[in-house]
Amino acid sequence: MLNVESLSCFYADSKGREVQAVRNLSFCLENDQALGLIGESGSGKSTVAWSLLGMLRELGGHAHGRLIWNNARYDFHRPESLRPLRWRELALVPQAAMNSFNPVYTIGQSLIELAGHFLPLMNAKDKAARAIEALSRVELSPQLFFCYPHQLSGGMRQRAVLAKALVCNPKILILDEATTGLDVITEGNILKIIAQLKKEMAMSLIFITHDLRLVKSFCDHYLVLKEGIPQPEDSPYIKKLFSSIPQIRSSSVNLCAGEPILEAKYLSKTFKRPGTKEVVQALDQVSISLYPGIITGLVGASGSGKSTLANLLFHLMRPDNGSILFLGKPVNSNSRLIKQMRSQMGLIRQDPFDSLPPHKTISSIVAEPLKIHKRSEGKQKDRLKVYQALADVGLEPEIYAARFPHQLSGGQRQRIAIARTLVTDLSILVLDEPTSMLDAAIKQEILQLIYRQAKEKKFAVLLITHDLAAASSVCDDILVLRFGRCIAAGPFDLLTGNSADQYFQQLYLAATDLKKYWLYLDEADHGKGGEWKTLSNCNHNQAMK
Repeated sequence: MLNVESLSCFYADSKGREVQAVRNLSFCLENDQALGLIGESGSGKSTVAWSLLGMLRELGGHAHGRLIWNNARYDFHRPESLRPLRWRELALVPQAAMNSFNPVYTIGQSLIELAGHFLPLMNAKDKAARAIEALSRVELSPQLFFCYPHQLSGGMRQRAVLAKALVCNPKILILDEATTGLDVITEGNILKIIAQLKKEMAMSLIFITHDLRLVKSFCDHYLVLKEGIPQPEDSPYIKKLFSSIPQIRSSSVNLCAGEPILEAKYLSKTFKRPGTKEVVQALDQVSISLYPGIITGLVGASGSGKSTLANLLFHLMRPDNGSILFLGKPVNSNSRLIKQMRSQMGLIRQDPFDSLPPHKTISSIVAEPLKIHKRSEGKQKDRLKVYQALADVGLEPEIYAARFPHQLSGGQRQRIAIARTLVTDLSILVLDEPTSMLDAAIKQEILQLIYRQAKEKKFAVLLITHDLAAASSVCDDILVLRFGRCIAAGPFDLLTGNSADQYFQQLYLAATDLKKYWLYLDEADHGKGGEWKTLSNCNHNQAMK
């Protein structure tokens, strides 16, 4: 159906020199097949996607090679020749759903605009009907036609982007990290919809991802890139890549050894929906204890209350009910104790690039907590501490200290974020989805780095994640949240032995075997479109018309 022959892609670097991003790539995509395109960050996966759409020139690059589609030949060095295929035959679902919509347009307006551009002969009534049909295909209510992107949850926005790609009924759908950053249940639900659409619309898929777990469950065959070069199936690199997938494991430790550093008892927190009197229960009677050298996983789908609990522990907001104790003393409104607690806590967020000042060198970024918490002992001693922190996370100080964040890879930036917290003698480290944007090999390295440092330096770790496999691979204790309530807690082997909790079963299946998870959904007969029922602030009267 689709043949790509000798695709090579090039960019110009900052000095105007030509850099080859993809080298002599050839592959064939048959009817109704799903091809996985995998590799580490910077391997050229997204470059291939933009080349197939003839849009690499807009990104400052150019390509050579041939594309054969329905017995017609197209040359990549003439990207204008690929325009007739764009969106009508090949469509793209990108990673950043929010960036795919104009924030001042409703979802319906965005879909109609795209249909008007690629299907200019269609009248306005048919365009609106096509847009509503695309929404229904991805199990979204027609009410969303009149909603704005910011009014949708992350999973709903990703479905809306999928609907946008389906407006012109393409024959090939390119999914470029389309589910990265979503929790495993939302991800599993979206991929189930895509699998159904693939069958119903007789589509073929190119599934670009760094999540090898999904490739095994979702794709008919796969292609691996390393530094833009396709790898043979028996390559040691491929074996190493697949061996780095976090595996579900069971382990238990004696959690009662010693007193907890930080303890939260029966925390509750409510919020009011903007513009309404509706109250949302974000947390309901949740308790958690963090012990020295113990890694506690906080697991749950989006909206379960994980980030709210983290904000309460840092005292960035106050609970409606409950108490927080630091070293056995109640925090409450004791400003001196709050300051002492924060000076011994570190936070690492999901996207390291957003948390690192782009205008500062790595050495000054890592040294920043010493100045903030007034622990500076002069330039010479501070420099030694910074170098030791960089060495602790596996980065050579002489090489990386003088660099800037944009000169580092995603994994290296996350290591810098960890080094910045380790430069002080912290007691508690909180990690909010620290590996969800990293490829499998780097993810495993970061998880093992956190594990080693926590055990060696005896600080408590709270790992917030929706990835049950990642949590089970390093966590000693796991707390499972759903709709703000703790539904399960304990070592992983204890949780897997408890078959009574259906939600934990969903998390487990979605993290380990997508096909079994889809079968579970079919057997449970979940209602379609249930997610949109919680939506507020949309014009429901207009939608019903």
